Amino acid sequence: MRPSHALLFLVVAAALTPLALHSLLAKRQGDRTEKIEQPHIGRVAEEHSDRNDSDNKDHNEQSERLEMATMSDICVLSLGTWKTPNPSASLDLDANPSGEDARAAAYGILGPAARDNKRDYCSIHGCRMLFFDGSLDEERPVAWSKIVGITWLLWGDNVMREPSISVNFNPSTDVGSACDWVFWMDTDAMFSSAKILLADKLNEARIKYYAEHSHDPDVIIPTKRLDGEGFRGDLESTEGMDAAIRGMNLGTFFVKKTAWARSFMAQIYGNTRFLNHPQWEQQSAQDLLQHRFSMDTVKQHAQFVLSRRFNSINAEWQVGDFVYHMPSCACCYPLRTCLSQQNTALTAYNNSL
Repeated sequence: MRPSHALLFLVVAAALTPLALHSLLAKRQGDRTEKIEQPHIGRVAEEHSDRNDSDNKDHNEQSERLEMATMSDICVLSLGTWKTPNPSASLDLDANPSGEDARAAAYGILGPAARDNKRDYCSIHGCRMLFFDGSLDEERPVAWSKIVGITWLLWGDNVMREPSISVNFNPSTDVGSACDWVFWMDTDAMFSSAKILLADKLNEARIKYYAEHSHDPDVIIPTKRLDGEGFRGDLESTEGMDAAIRGMNLGTFFVKKTAWARSFMAQIYGNTRFLNHPQWEQQSAQDLLQHRFSMDTVKQHAQFVLSRRFNSINAEWQVGDFVYHMPSCACCYPLRTCLSQQNTALTAYNNSL
């Protein structure tokens, strides 16, 4: 490892259309006067109104047998910037981004506020926040770099090259020992509530899984409910698991430092038939979970939770949700709409402080 690595972020939005979106974070950071009252670590965060007393009692009994994760056990990992936008590229705020330059320009505008938001949340709650800059495998689309980064951070495996890290982090001593869990967040994902602890979200999922399997999951993946063609009930059923895999999203997910998770990351990366698939590493993971592994293997290692737990996507997001994720903003929504949605989520985050 080379401990002298450092990251110099390229702030490129200034070269594009000036926008005042990010003033919310800057304004609050200068005049914060109150600290959040942090809930007891390990307390299961109250989530949805349909949770009943019986569920909570079962959860409490399981939590007595399962060591709860704390915020310091989690590393949040994200891509800071993936490509410097072309300053001469035109960008129509009222049109869907088309082409690589337009996508880079869109992320050049949306990305800095999301990055500052992640850093702010972790500075409040004590989780380690790490970014890497640019693709970690120049021969692949940048989405594959999340697999390289997770593998490098949890196990010190240098699949391609060492990522440059943007915070106070010493690769020679910290890699492979800094965290028990990694929470990956895409560039276009951000926290939308500062009151909710990431550790509580993790522990809530673990407690439910432990009650069924008596051990931790290796990965925890959000999935959307496929009403009309999938499931409405138990995610542990064969039908539910199949639907969950089809509806999964790797924009945010948890990975534990285990041998199985390490092998899973390697197999995702090695599944090169999806190298240039529109969903890249996500399609590779879905292929493995659906067609390469038995359902028993999937159930013994992977846990699926409904996406609003920590991955509310686009229009499904509501005020009070924990994470806002806008994956369609690089292709399918006008940038002006995405800026408005991001501004709403930032306002919700600031109002929760």
